[in-house]
Amino acid sequence: MLKVSMTTDFMMRTYGDAEGLRRLADIGFDAVDFGMFKYNMHGELFTGDVGAFEDYFASLGEVAKSAGLMIGQVHSPMPSYTGEPAEDAYILECQKKAIIAAHALGSPYIVIHPCIPAICRYDCYRKETREINLAFYGALTPLLEKYNIKLGVENMFNWDPDKKCICPTVCSSEEEMCDYMDMCGEQFVACLDIGHAQLSGSGAPDMIRKLGKRLELLHIHDNDAAYDCHVAPMLGYGGRRTHMSSVDWPEVARALREVGYRGTISLEADQTQCMYGPEAAMESARLLYAVARALARMI
Repeated sequence: MLKVSMTTDFMMRTYGDAEGLRRLADIGFDAVDFGMFKYNMHGELFTGDVGAFEDYFASLGEVAKSAGLMIGQVHSPMPSYTGEPAEDAYILECQKKAIIAAHALGSPYIVIHPCIPAICRYDCYRKETREINLAFYGALTPLLEKYNIKLGVENMFNWDPDKKCICPTVCSSEEEMCDYMDMCGEQFVACLDIGHAQLSGSGAPDMIRKLGKRLELLHIHDNDAAYDCHVAPMLGYGGRRTHMSSVDWPEVARALREVGYRGTISLEADQTQCMYGPEAAMESARLLYAVARALARMI
């Protein structure tokens, strides 16, 4: 049976970092996707001493290990790019620190979003964006190699202010994801965001099949095909898609079987917990655990 995992953000915000990890282990999760976006890149942790920074995440790695919880992947803070040179230089140093944190936590993977210039919508500004990302990811590669950590390139989307809808951008397609992985080298793998695939890609099953063995990480959640909802999978009644669910989950499971996916079943459905609030944090986490186990059985 594949290991099941979920993002840590809501549980750590609700109970604190260490206790949030312990509670996820108590519920039964095998692993977690450690979300770093709760940490302000201009806050004390990132602006302070590097040694103290590394020690903090090493201590959380020990908490997880003691609880029998694997740090399956880390999600770095966001954004990766603003278009302001001074801020982007600072963000790059924060992303380097995030790789150090992943190493301290004992994670073999980190997901770092590609740089997405606001103008990069549809086919516009793609060549220039590729050059920006070659420099960005290239600057991170020495640390990835040093710590033997793989970076997950995630499929993304942008916002069309004229049509007022989500639209394709950098790495929305599996072809561009593969191009970026080839461009950046063997430390780079695919992280397919199932929800994003429905919004700006060719659909999750198709992208899974085309990524094939390159696919090593997942962000699993559902949406209504219009907005990035990040809600629990399989909200359709009786396995059918509904206005709440745009994903054909049996077909996703079939595609993952076909490509021989062996990574974790990792939920990024944190909005389900946000909807019910901190008072129901444990109950909503148990629901997500049950859904993750059901998906693992399907695959």
